Amino acid sequence: MNVRLRSILLLLILGAGFCLRFAHGFLRHIILGITFITPDPYYHVRRILLTVQNFPNLPTFDYYLSYPTGAYCIWSPLYDFLCASLAYIIGLGNPSVKLVEFVAALYPILFALLVIVLTYFIGKKVFNEYVGIIAAAILSFLPANVILSNFGFTDHHIAESFSLLLIFYFMLQEKDDLKKFILLGISVGIALLLWQGSILFAGIIFPYLFFSKLRYKYTFITYVLPLLMIFPFSLGGNYIGGHFSHRGLSLLYVGLLGIAGLLILLKYLIVNRKIFYSASGLILLIFILFLFPQLKEAFHFITKNVWTQTIVWYQSIMSLERGYIQTSTVKELYGRLYFVWPIIIILVSLDKKLRKKGLFAYFAVIIGFFSFWVTQYSIWFAPFYALLLGYFLYFLYDFLYKRLLGKLKLIIAPIIGIILFLGFQPVFAKYSFTFENMPAPKEYVAYTWLRDSTESASYFAEPTKKPEYGVMSFYKHGHLIIYIGQRPAIANNFGKDAPNFDVPNKFMLCDTEEEANEILSKSHARYIFFDHNLYELYFAVKFLNLNPRDYFELYSAVSEDGEPTTALAIKPKTLKTVYYRLMRFNGCRVYFEDSIYIEPIRHSRLVYVSPTSRSIKIPIKIFEFVKGVKIAGKTKPYNPLFFLIPVNFPDLSFVWADSLISDKDGNFLFTCPYKTDSLPAMVVSDKETTKIYISEKNVLNGDTLKLFLMSSKHDIKPKKRFR
Repeated sequence: MNVRLRSILLLLILGAGFCLRFAHGFLRHIILGITFITPDPYYHVRRILLTVQNFPNLPTFDYYLSYPTGAYCIWSPLYDFLCASLAYIIGLGNPSVKLVEFVAALYPILFALLVIVLTYFIGKKVFNEYVGIIAAAILSFLPANVILSNFGFTDHHIAESFSLLLIFYFMLQEKDDLKKFILLGISVGIALLLWQGSILFAGIIFPYLFFSKLRYKYTFITYVLPLLMIFPFSLGGNYIGGHFSHRGLSLLYVGLLGIAGLLILLKYLIVNRKIFYSASGLILLIFILFLFPQLKEAFHFITKNVWTQTIVWYQSIMSLERGYIQTSTVKELYGRLYFVWPIIIILVSLDKKLRKKGLFAYFAVIIGFFSFWVTQYSIWFAPFYALLLGYFLYFLYDFLYKRLLGKLKLIIAPIIGIILFLGFQPVFAKYSFTFENMPAPKEYVAYTWLRDSTESASYFAEPTKKPEYGVMSFYKHGHLIIYIGQRPAIANNFGKDAPNFDVPNKFMLCDTEEEANEILSKSHARYIFFDHNLYELYFAVKFLNLNPRDYFELYSAVSEDGEPTTALAIKPKTLKTVYYRLMRFNGCRVYFEDSIYIEPIRHSRLVYVSPTSRSIKIPIKIFEFVKGVKIAGKTKPYNPLFFLIPVNFPDLSFVWADSLISDKDGNFLFTCPYKTDSLPAMVVSDKETTKIYISEKNVLNGDTLKLFLMSSKHDIKPKKRFR
């Protein structure tokens, strides 16, 4: 293939890859006003904006994370800093927020294009330039890559793929000289600065370097250079788990790199194999014993734990549930050809013409295993999968071309076309999967309402200063509340890697308002943000190591996609949780025929309900934690009283009510979280109705309104609790 044709093909592939990733996301941005998708990009963009505004200082601590304690960002600095620098330069040192957001939305596409280019060069080096071109073309549209690199997906996952390929590319270099190991070390350092989990990539190349026959004296530089690169960032980070936590660029990674470099250096210095392996084993054993809890926690995070199992992308790509193998995710990410990649690995291993087949197969198998285990790691495997398919298609073409004569060669193209069509048909049949919107429009409107219609919290652009109040919500809403709502979140999408993760879980499961109010007060929570999703309550139960069957009946069901799933049916214990009382009953009292009485919530009022439609029937609700107005008065002893106040929203109307019986002296006290609008509140005693008007000031200040009621004709002494 001549240089001109190759350049044209690459430019066409890159252009198609760019347009595919840009067009749909930009259209979403124009039509819905939603620029970024999934929660994590929103905190990346917050960090990028703060860096631009304080350039070149990148924030590490943020009070808006995990309010009221605040938290350190658990991500490495380079991904966000590079984007901030790009926006700063384009904006000539003073970019607008809109410009920064647009640059940030484009940013993952730039990494995707670099990944496509690296895939081509790796294909050319391992196989030939034809395989490289085919692999680059496949990767340009492959959902396993496109999903995490399209416009607005400003997350570091695509940078992980770039890091892995960069390390692999330098591993492929022919000469084992000083230059190779310097470049390899720098690539490992860059990978760690982009994402601390890249220590896994450094671990993948370690056995290959350690057990190979290579005894080049500079091999240890592969680990010493990245150690020096990350060490300045490993000091001062106060993460959960201490300085040797797996979060952020902690000293754990410095230690792992140091041990790896030392063991490889010992291999060069100690000629006697017995002494070498004894010394290496002893050093490794001491290191493992010293940091065993941290290493165990890091392993659980990389694999799966109670928290990560709630994240869809942390599930296995082909999960086994109740005897059914779910394959829909595989077909949507890779197509049907995914099922033959192990066979292609065997073909590669048997191809005697390939010099680097061993190293390629080693990487492809390990990364393929990780991507099978955890769906999110598909972004790592996508280039290797594209290379395997590229090799297979080239092999098939070459095989048929050499064996078919004359005009029979004309059937080669249709055969390959049919294979591609059958292989990728599931991908194109549901390609919208690649561009799912999150947050959904109803969620986005709720976050913007929080920003525009509630009292602002201070220091949004000054993360080291503590604001006045926070928002209570399930952890998955955290980053969106922070960026879109511009309010501090008590829990955030870092989950167990940040403080206060269990606070909302405990709040949701409170069975008394007193306990819930204590949590709200301690957390300085002003608002409560709830999505009507029972699975959030289910996960809160699991996070607290409680038995879900105490709260739910679990039934086998089938999802909209025809996949087996689990349906939840509530139990009486669920009815009494604060979460269910607010979301299902709007904080109102409820009396069931089976003698279950649900008291009203007296200090949290509904202030927002997201719009509903045919497609959006379950709303998001926002409540405000208030002191509540007190209605105190006197009537006849043991007199039953009702308090009623109408509450109206565009898509929801209800009557908040309470009831009690006056004491032996005729005293009574209601506490109400709502003000009156056009209609008054009413206190009903026998046939007597008294109207009351309550101001917003009364509710917020916790004022007491005095009320005197006329005596009833007859004494009423309670024989049982009045409901």
